[in-house]
Amino acid sequence: MFLSAVFMALFVRSIGGSRTGAIFSAIVFASCGFMTAWQGTPMSDAALWLPLICYAVQRLHRDRSTISLALAAFSFAMPVLAGHPETAFHVTLTGTAWAIVIWASSINLRGRSFDTGFLVSFTLVGLLALGVASIQMIPTVEWVGQMGDTLGA
Repeated sequence: MFLSAVFMALFVRSIGGSRTGAIFSAIVFASCGFMTAWQGTPMSDAALWLPLICYAVQRLHRDRSTISLALAAFSFAMPVLAGHPETAFHVTLTGTAWAIVIWASSINLRGRSFDTGFLVSFTLVGLLALGVASIQMIPTVEWVGQMGDTLGA
């Protein structure tokens, strides 16, 4: 619960929220029904990374430094390592949707037609996250393939 609150406060501050708004949203997210009902399970362990993913994408859009790339890759890899693939997929999909929203809104604000730097950085983040998460994904895929042999299929 603590990490989810910290990550939500970081995200809200990064999008321009006040300190009071960040604290309130951190408390609300950390103690929402989903996070408390599934506390101690892989579902909440995967979901707690959602605010960090959104913060990392926001930071990557503003600052394309190595630290921002590493933070975003780490935040996208952690839900996979938490052990609940469905929630990891939903969190990753939400983070990707947030990146698309940020990218689309920056086109209108800056008057440019295409921000290739952010798209290249975000693609690199995805590849790095896959590399970090592959330590869990490769054995899982192999295990799922062997399940058919065990069940007599």
